[in-house]
Amino acid sequence: MNPLSSYLSRTEKLYENNENGYIYSFSATVLDCFPVDDGFAIELDRTAFFPEGGGQSADEGSLDGVPVKDVCIKDGKILHIVNSPLTVGALTEGKVDEGIRFPRMQNHSGEHIVSGIIHSLYGIENVGFHMSRGEMTVDTSAPLSEEMIKNIEIEANRAVWANKEINCFYPDADTLSKMEYRSKTELSGDVRIVEIDGVDKCACCAPHVRMTGEIGAIHIKSHIKYKKGTRLTLVCGEWAMNDYLSISETAAKMSRALSAPTEEIYDAFVKKEELLSEKLGEIRALKEKLLAIRLASLSSTDKNICIFEDGCDTGLLRKLVNDGLHLTSGLFCAFSKRDVGGYAYVIGTKSGDLSPLAKEISVALGGRGGGKGPMITGFVESDEEKIKEYFEKEV
Repeated sequence: MNPLSSYLSRTEKLYENNENGYIYSFSATVLDCFPVDDGFAIELDRTAFFPEGGGQSADEGSLDGVPVKDVCIKDGKILHIVNSPLTVGALTEGKVDEGIRFPRMQNHSGEHIVSGIIHSLYGIENVGFHMSRGEMTVDTSAPLSEEMIKNIEIEANRAVWANKEINCFYPDADTLSKMEYRSKTELSGDVRIVEIDGVDKCACCAPHVRMTGEIGAIHIKSHIKYKKGTRLTLVCGEWAMNDYLSISETAAKMSRALSAPTEEIYDAFVKKEELLSEKLGEIRALKEKLLAIRLASLSSTDKNICIFEDGCDTGLLRKLVNDGLHLTSGLFCAFSKRDVGGYAYVIGTKSGDLSPLAKEISVALGGRGGGKGPMITGFVESDEEKIKEYFEKEV
């Protein structure tokens, strides 16, 4: 048999030809079966399962009804990892999960279009690719601006609408040597080329759809600065539809909650935020007045003072401590209940370094704290009674 790729495999790869890439059920002869750490490795004379590679996970499915846990290439062989052994020489029925395979083909083909357009328009390379469940990431060799990304997305979808043929083939050595194509690494031996006329030409081992129209929508969800370039997160086809439905559902919920049409929810949200910020400011001002009244009710002492006030953030606790330090020659300790349990604290003194005390408090009362000089912050996991007892007796 003439191998279809550079792998030294005895297995015919049914997924490599675009027509055969749509084969989800197949019969094959078991060439080898041997135990491995997580089950049994099965080598077949032909397979529709794509093994993990090139940033894409292996296909999922079954052999004779037994789930295939992984498909990998080891020592040049395509191995299907299953829990139960199969008889060498026997015929087995393989089934590839179409619901997983086809969206991956949509997305991998869409990624080729996006990467090809980035290369042709801006001379920027794809230096990293990873496909997870539901989305893909592409890393570029140089930064992409907002305007460039919008243009890339528009041009990518135009390539889909043109419904161009996607051609997968193995050029001979002479043809390959004269061919310009994208590749992240130097390749030797048989090289499989995936070509989309006028859009992209790239070395790739993965299954692809036949026509760009099958990809459906291409959407760049987000982008961030990554190393020397940009990391794009994108979705195509079914995954793009799932993303749209999720966003649409969220927008509808926000529309109902804000009592605003969907197209006006951002403006309604901003107004709600402004109102909330105003009310929080009023609440904070009232809280500060209450804390001032609380402090005014205290008498000066040479003992530690512990105050428990719920609803205080670190800023309010720090203000409480600063305003109350004149009342004691010991420690002024302010505590406020946390939503996750225990108490947040700010502890101050008129002079000295409290950083050793933060460690002692964490040991005695649980939690964590730190700081330098006359003020420390943190949280404890003990209850109010135990906290009071500690500062009355131990400190």
